[in-house]
Amino acid sequence: NIAESIRNKESTDNMTDLISFAISKLNEISPEYADIRITDLKEEEIETRNSEILNLNYIREKGAGIRVLIDGAWGYCSTNLLDEKSIVNAIDTAVDISRRSGSETAEKVKLIPQKPVVASHTGEYEINPFDVAQDEKINLLYKINEELTKSSEVILGESAMVGLDLKKYYGNTEGSLIDQQ
Repeated sequence: NIAESIRNKESTDNMTDLISFAISKLNEISPEYADIRITDLKEEEIETRNSEILNLNYIREKGAGIRVLIDGAWGYCSTNLLDEKSIVNAIDTAVDISRRSGSETAEKVKLIPQKPVVASHTGEYEINPFDVAQDEKINLLYKINEELTKSSEVILGESAMVGLDLKKYYGNTEGSLIDQQ
């Protein structure tokens, strides 16, 4: 639907802007290589037995991981806060870890330069489960259970559904920028 397309475009634009911001900050320190990965996950689980809800779970996880390679040593830091200040703090920590590791590392990492990749992929679906009211999903599971137990040979009906919305964004100092949904 159009509203969902607009929301996805706005979300992608915001995350792409955050990736660009991070890469700009990373380029200021001139690492041999650096990248940022952002993940945004929504998950809903509903499980029913006959006409009872057994499990109703909603999970939302967001975060970014930043890797830097300076003087042949890796540094990494992650954050679950997706704002510019938190990204800068994570970059500073990753750089600090890399520099400290570099002073202790005898064997330096050397990467082979790669051509930048710019790509976007959106998986197709007919109905976004997050656009369907929770009551409607639960009632559908109850109806399934009712159908399962119509036979006198079946005494227990259980059904479940899981909705996932996973978005990933990636950018590196070699010019790659990738998003997938």
